[in-house]
Amino acid sequence: MKFKFLKIAIAALVVLSTTVTHANLIVDGGFEFGQATGTASTSSGYGAWSTISGQTYLLGMPYAGMSTLEGLNAMHVGNGYGFGYVEQSFATNIGSLYELTYSMIGWSGGAGRVSAHLYNTGTTDLITGLSTGGGWVTGSFTFTASNTLTTLKLQNVSGASTVDDVSLISVAVPEPSTIAIFALGMIGLVSRRFKKQA
Repeated sequence: MKFKFLKIAIAALVVLSTTVTHANLIVDGGFEFGQATGTASTSSGYGAWSTISGQTYLLGMPYAGMSTLEGLNAMHVGNGYGFGYVEQSFATNIGSLYELTYSMIGWSGGAGRVSAHLYNTGTTDLITGLSTGGGWVTGSFTFTASNTLTTLKLQNVSGASTVDDVSLISVAVPEPSTIAIFALGMIGLVSRRFKKQA
């Protein structure tokens, strides 16, 4: 009985100390804009995304040997370094932790590389590059916001790359003082319980 209560207390502490996530801050991260399967279109913007017309293409998946990841559409971000990108701005809280997740595939399942840049009032931070030699790959990366407005830019670096399933969430981490107070309370309860049984 002694150890059952202790196990419950430890489990509660672990649950309390885990991070809490929030809603996706990226609008239209799945690029679902009604493009028919096997077709492509180009525009200067799709929903909340800005693009370079003629360099980026909305693809109806599957397309050119590339399988579907999620939904029916994905965004081709260009051929070769810097020729194509998509970008979107969103509100952030200075000092808050965020997690970016996106997936990419090379043209016809071949090689490709996409980089993710964050812009805060003129400051550029290259936070990641994601590469594939075939098939979809997914990466998740965290960063701390340095401004109230942040812009995410997904840019083709090499090969011919397509992106999909983009999400960005705020990750709330419990303050150490909250965890410490909870832990002290649990220790007090456990010690009282043991004293009563002795």
